[in-house]
Amino acid sequence: MAAETIVPNDGMTIKKLDAWEDLISKVPDHFIKKIELLHEKANMMDVLANRMTKYYFWILDFTDLSWKYFSPNVEQILGYKPEDLLNIEVGVTTFTEESNEQAARLAIHEWENEMNSEKTDLNRIRTFVFEQIKNDGQRVWIEHNATILREENNNPLSFFGMSQDVTEVIKKETKMGNMISDFSHDARNPIHNILSYTHLCNERVEDPKIREYLENIKSSAEMLDTFIQNSLDQTLVEGGNLVIEKQLIDIFEIFRISQESTRVKLKQNRIDLIIEKTEESCNVHVDYIKILRVLQNLILNAIKQSQPATKIILRVLKFKDELQVDLLDEAGGIPGKGKNIPITLEELYENANKMISGAYGMGLRLSKEFIEAHGGKIWSTNNDMGGATFSFTLPF
Repeated sequence: MAAETIVPNDGMTIKKLDAWEDLISKVPDHFIKKIELLHEKANMMDVLANRMTKYYFWILDFTDLSWKYFSPNVEQILGYKPEDLLNIEVGVTTFTEESNEQAARLAIHEWENEMNSEKTDLNRIRTFVFEQIKNDGQRVWIEHNATILREENNNPLSFFGMSQDVTEVIKKETKMGNMISDFSHDARNPIHNILSYTHLCNERVEDPKIREYLENIKSSAEMLDTFIQNSLDQTLVEGGNLVIEKQLIDIFEIFRISQESTRVKLKQNRIDLIIEKTEESCNVHVDYIKILRVLQNLILNAIKQSQPATKIILRVLKFKDELQVDLLDEAGGIPGKGKNIPITLEELYENANKMISGAYGMGLRLSKEFIEAHGGKIWSTNNDMGGATFSFTLPF
């Protein structure tokens, strides 16, 4: 190839050698790939550096709840100079009245956790979202991600946090939540009409075959209604708007209603649901609707996994401060997991098997949210004789 002349900005002349392409062709491929990888990492670091300007950092003393540090970026986000915020008492800073009360409750909760000698979450990242007021009076939503800095003996010293403005994200989520809520309302009206008319027809039809068809229509409509309700509840959970309204109720009554509401599915799949009662009643303070939904989700999931002519068992175990509900099935169990080893629902989500596929995956996720909102836990285990047990606890 012919020699080429390049003239840079400084006027210097550089001649490109004819052998240049030959030289490049002799560079090993793995070396070129390393150069490309380094270039890619450099670009990623540039992106990270640009993103970090959207955050500010802070340190809050754990013992007297006084601010010890704010990074300069706080002025860009809240409009206050760091030294100004250091002179403002905690509780009268940039927080709204409602956020101030919420922050106080969370601080008390964290303090109680630290006083618990059995605490195990020493390095846990806590995420809080508060409505705050900028220096110009504008209200914004700030997300705080914080952990506790500790002494060598693990005693807490201070909160260290990284915060960012998430106002636009909140606005978009709120708009989406309103859209889903409207959709849910509009979609459920015709579904309820279908349920009403199938019930009315079922009472007036004597042909067994037609009655069976009507039962199938009713069952499908109920499943669609459950899916829509799950979608709406998931929106409430993600928006932090889940409400738990507790009342004193017999857990066996919730068992009975969940059995009745899934009767058609149980019959279609020839599965028996057996309620084991060791006593006449077992009262507990819960949100009746939420716990009913948990049981329905778990029963439907068990039906989906089970073979015909098998059974599902519901039982209660009572302890000093809580009760435990167990649902045992005779399905194939949870693949890749040992027997009698607790398995969290997060592990089930990561397990790419049919147990969490289809319409029931969202139901299992919501079940976890409902139980934890009651202060309980939910998990599963593989049984010795096959099948799996889903368990959850409810404080008395």
